[in-house]
Amino acid sequence: MELLEHLENVMETNELVLSLDEVAVRKGHRYETVLIDAQSGSVLAMEHQRSYDSTQILLTKKILANKCVHTVV
Repeated sequence: MELLEHLENVMETNELVLSLDEVAVRKGHRYETVLIDAQSGSVLAMEHQRSYDSTQILLTKKILANKCVHTVV
């Protein structure tokens, strides 16, 4: 199943599982907050830094409709 097809399917069935994490862009120096589709491992969005504020910005971007999110880890 293609990524786009997978995302359309989980959004229609309201079974999207999101993972909120941080990744090192340069080891030990620069990090970004990342929103990932936990089932496919696809990055949906990224925000600079790994702070409370960057997390709030990422979650308020309205990337996906709230009703399609089933779980956040």
